[in-house]
Amino acid sequence: MLAEDADSIIEKAEPGDVEEIARLFKRSRRAKLPYLPELHSEAEDIAFFGEHVLPSCQVRVLRQSGTSKMLGFIAFDANMVHHLYLEPDCTGRGLGARLLELAKADSERLDLYCFQANENAISFYRKHGFREIERGDGRDNEEGVPDLLMRWRRPVQV
Repeated sequence: MLAEDADSIIEKAEPGDVEEIARLFKRSRRAKLPYLPELHSEAEDIAFFGEHVLPSCQVRVLRQSGTSKMLGFIAFDANMVHHLYLEPDCTGRGLGARLLELAKADSERLDLYCFQANENAISFYRKHGFREIERGDGRDNEEGVPDLLMRWRRPVQV
């Protein structure tokens, strides 16, 4: 266990979490990003997270205390947040901030992409110190939807 509060705990994701991560990813995108095309089957999502994300990123899952219910997850490496998703009914409770703080803890700089139409995510990341770096027209992402590169830098200590 990495972190705990009264309602939830954060743990390192294990291979047995991959199916649940992939399903949460799909539920969250369907609920919060309905304008995105669905490009992959559930089996393809599970394979993607199991074969690519889990081996190449630090992946942390947030669970409801006292249960195994997954509320969210984050996948990141030294300089990039690749995925941050919560169950659709879990936003606005500080859970995403807890996951994001894990990624920021050991980094001097973090980049991430989000879709330009995802105003809630953009607002969330701005609130947590991220700034817009570059706008994309969708040619560089699989969905073909305009995106936004955002960056956070650790404040300089003087």
